[in-house]
Amino acid sequence: MGRKYDFELLLMRHGDAQSWSDEGDRGRALTEDGRAKIAEVVDAFEAQGWHWGLGCTSGYTRAQETYDVLLHTLYDRALADHHVKLPEASEVPSLIPSGDPEAAARALVALGENLAGPQPRVLAVAHNPILPAIVGALIAGDPTVQIAMGTGDVIHLFIPAPSPFDLIMDPQEEEPLPRAFLLGMYPRHALAAIAAQASR
Repeated sequence: MGRKYDFELLLMRHGDAQSWSDEGDRGRALTEDGRAKIAEVVDAFEAQGWHWGLGCTSGYTRAQETYDVLLHTLYDRALADHHVKLPEASEVPSLIPSGDPEAAARALVALGENLAGPQPRVLAVAHNPILPAIVGALIAGDPTVQIAMGTGDVIHLFIPAPSPFDLIMDPQEEEPLPRAFLLGMYPRHALAAIAAQASR
């Protein structure tokens, strides 16, 4: 049995990006407004207690830049006052827009499976349509059951560790995907409102 611990999964769609790049879709960067709007929601992450132990992106420029804005804005504050270790980050190739939802979901579960601590959490920054498909695969067992995500939106999931009886009662060669619980859906404008309230 692979997974050892429960953990939380934050799925975030990248911020507003340029419509074109010489490097193709992979190279599209955030616009200045896109960067600013992502920076605006950092206070919401802090207010919600959304620090993470592991982070990942698709490797596409707009996803990586979104992650970097969050990381450096949020953790630079913590580093100024405390000795805080920056969370590790990695590239997950299956998080690209055309990625396979089950492969991507399994990759994210694999990242979180050994996280321990009081609130183990993984942050993944990626794209449509892969993120909604991951949510469908984890919540409903069907990647075609999707929740629309705008740029800068966040979906918060709880991933339970398997019961000791799960594989005894239903033995399979490959451990099934866990059934996640939806903890919250946060459109970017809702995160901005939380951030504004927190900064008062």
